[in-house]
Amino acid sequence: MESKADSFKETYDSGMDIDPEKTIPNPPKYERQICLDDAKSLTNFLKLSRLNVDDSIRTRINSVINHHESKDKKSILSFQRPNYATDSPCLPLIKQFIFPQWCRRVDAIKFCQSEVTEMAKEVENDPDLNMSDEERNELLRIDPYAMRDIARKKIEKSEEINALITKWANEREIEGIVRERSEEVIYDLCDITNFDVKHEFLKYCGGVSKK
Repeated sequence: MESKADSFKETYDSGMDIDPEKTIPNPPKYERQICLDDAKSLTNFLKLSRLNVDDSIRTRINSVINHHESKDKKSILSFQRPNYATDSPCLPLIKQFIFPQWCRRVDAIKFCQSEVTEMAKEVENDPDLNMSDEERNELLRIDPYAMRDIARKKIEKSEEINALITKWANEREIEGIVRERSEEVIYDLCDITNFDVKHEFLKYCGGVSKK
């Protein structure tokens, strides 16, 4: 399994050229399968989103500040301009592109953490893995090796779930680190002294997630 350090390093040291006209990545359909270890669609989305948004955030902000315009409606630079001349040109980029992508990633990770928690409950409550003494004795009478197989199956399922719990906990931690680094770049380049990025993002994503 990919470690937090490897994943974080890949996000920030990818060495890939960033095209400021790349289209906005979308997450896969939310279903349990995307959370499993052998499914790559969600982990690929997370990597692509971080690559397109956070790895290149300095380039994107500089493009906005320099009044770069795009004709592509799906371009990351295609959004409404500030209503007032006093507004920072960074705000539309932050609110209309960065926040939505951050929120999609947070929601996807939360979804998988919730699914894995549910999977753990299902294993714990699986009647085939949690027999009564009477049921076990009857099964042993029919097949002396049956309980050994059931115990092995329960261990395997528990190990699989524990691995998934660790995986998505790591992704959540990585996501926090990535956002913090991007926030530092935003504050470094944008004149938004009255705009608390972390606070505004929590308000934005909380409101969007409840809809």
